[in-house]
Parts: sequence; C-alpha cells; structure tokens
Amino acid sequence: MNFILDVATNAQNPMSQTTTLFLAVGLILGVAMIGFGLYMTFKNKKETGSALDDAYDEEPYEPQEYTTNEYTSKDYESTENDELDTDMESQYIPPEAQEDLQESPFVQNEVSHSVKTSAYKVRDSIRCAHDIEDDVLNRYGYLAMLCDGLDGDEDTPAYISKRIMDDFYSPDRIENSTQDFFENAIDKLDAEIVKFSSNGKAGTSLLACVLLGKELYIIGVGGARLYHIRGNHIKQLTSEHRYSIELDAMVKEGEIDLLDAQSNPRRNELISYIGVGGINYIDMNDVPIMLNENDILLYCSDGLYNALDEDEIFSTINNYNGVFKNCAKVLTAAAMESANGLKDNDISVLMIKVGK
Repeated sequence: MNFILDVATNAQNPMSQTTTLFLAVGLILGVAMIGFGLYMTFKNKKETGSALDDAYDEEPYEPQEYTTNEYTSKDYESTENDELDTDMESQYIPPEAQEDLQESPFVQNEVSHSVKTSAYKVRDSIRCAHDIEDDVLNRYGYLAMLCDGLDGDEDTPAYISKRIMDDFYSPDRIENSTQDFFENAIDKLDAEIVKFSSNGKAGTSLLACVLLGKELYIIGVGGARLYHIRGNHIKQLTSEHRYSIELDAMVKEGEIDLLDAQSNPRRNELISYIGVGGINYIDMNDVPIMLNENDILLYCSDGLYNALDEDEIFSTINNYNGVFKNCAKVLTAAAMESANGLKDNDISVLMIKVGK
C-alpha cells in the first residue's frame, strides 16, 4: 500500500498522476471485492453444512398410547462362537419410491439379530423370510422365527426353522389359515423329532411371528419370549411353557400350597416344546394384533431374559442411538456383561422394527 502511494506522489506529470491514482483506487477496490466474494462463499458453505446437520437430527419421539388385543396360551390336544451372519439388512427407500411400496409391503421393516454362545457350536437358529416373491408375501405374510434348542441339541433348531420356512411358502401348501398351518406343522415335527431322536433329549422352543401388513400373528411353544415395544412401553406377549403352569394351577385348586409350588425343583422345566412327544401348550392369537409404524418386536431366548430383566432390556434399547441393525448386538453384549450372562450357553435376539 505504501508503494502505491509513493508512486502517485513522486510522479511529475499531472495526467500521469491522475491515471496512477485511478489505477491504485481500482486495484484496492478489486482486492476488496475478491475478499468479500471469498467470505460469502465460505459463509454459504458453512450455512449449508449446518442445514444438513440439522436435517439428520432425530425429531423427538412422541409417546403413543399402548393398546393391543389380549390373548392367552391355548391349551390343546395334539392331532457359531461369533455373531450369526445374515443377509437380511435394513434397506433405504428414497422418498420418490414410496408409492411403489404398495406392491412390496414388507421391504421397509428393519431386521436386527445376534447370537452369542459360550459353546463350541451355536445351538439356536434365527430365520427370516428372504427372497420370497411379493405375491407370496402378500398372500401368506412375512415369517420370522427364533428356535432355542435344548441343552446339548445343536441340530434340531436349524432343522425345524428351515422345515417350517420351506413348508410355509411352499407352492404345494394347502390354502389354510396361519393358525391351522402351525398347529399341523408343530404336531408333525414334534412326532418326527421324537421318532428320530437317539437319546430322547432332542428338541427346541419355537417362536414365530407372521406379519400380514400391520397385522401380527404369533405362534409360540417352549421358553422363548416375545416383547412388543411401542414408544415408552414394553409388554411381554408370550408365556413360557414350564412346569410352573401346572404347579400354579395346583395351588389355585388347593392341591398344594404356594411354598411347595415355588420350591419345586421342576418348576422351570419346559413341558411343551417341539420334541417333547405331545404338545400340551401353545401361544397363538386368532385375532391379529395391530402394529404401528416404529413398533419393535423383540424375540429372545431365555439366555437374554435370565440375564436382563424387562426394565434393563428396555433401557438398553432406549439408550441406544446407533443404526437399528446393530441393536440386537448391543443387547446380547449387555447380557454377556451381566452377572447371569451366558449361564444358558446361548443368548439369542431377533428384532423387527415395523416400517410404513
């Protein structure tokens, strides 16, 4: 700047002095405009970045009133050491493609699952409908299962889940209701496992859900649990079919006292599961439970609910802010870190978040 002023002052020709002065002023204005342009560019870029950050901030979730159709257990007479890999992952659907989802009503449901084991081989099995044609899903619904095998039985859970999945979507399936299909399938598979079991200790619990749009049908036999999470509420929807059911009935009839029922060594023994040789109890709802968007269905083996109580399960999910497909891993990790973790060898979790 001093150099420019010196040049203007020392010039002898008045015209030359005027020309030099105009050039100096022009140069100063040019530098100022370039600086202002760079400032506005940086400012606009910073504001755009802030807007994108704000767009990814989650809106506060408004609690919803918890309502569901109640149902009870139906008593009827019979006629890996690491995370379990999956090809079921959450899918992003762009806004402009939302209208096309009427033909694929299940694609927006997000799935998360995890199995932890302390045994040599994973005992439990998780299986979800995958690569099923849309018209078949529209007719029968979306099926997802968790099978929790008996101690020492590493083969039955995977066998049962695959047989049910194949038969449920088979082109040769008889057009019957979901309830009729599962009653017949469970009876048939129970007899089959008993017949071919070499030591009489083969068997598995089965927890299956069929989602037909927003309608939920539940089938449960054995010791796995299903929780329904909506907003700030969590509710257990299934019961465990243990000897405690019959002991509590005896107390109610006055046959035994409460202390004897609570101290009975067989109290937690499973009495209804696939492979028991005659299914006596099954959870099944004839009237569908209506689900809402963002509801979560949580399937879990006794390895989870023996390690974490209901409040701990809910708080772990509620405090998790990551992507949904990793949520089940957070639950199994929390269970393993608890005082009762892995006492049952396997901790299995399957979660489904309901889409639009």
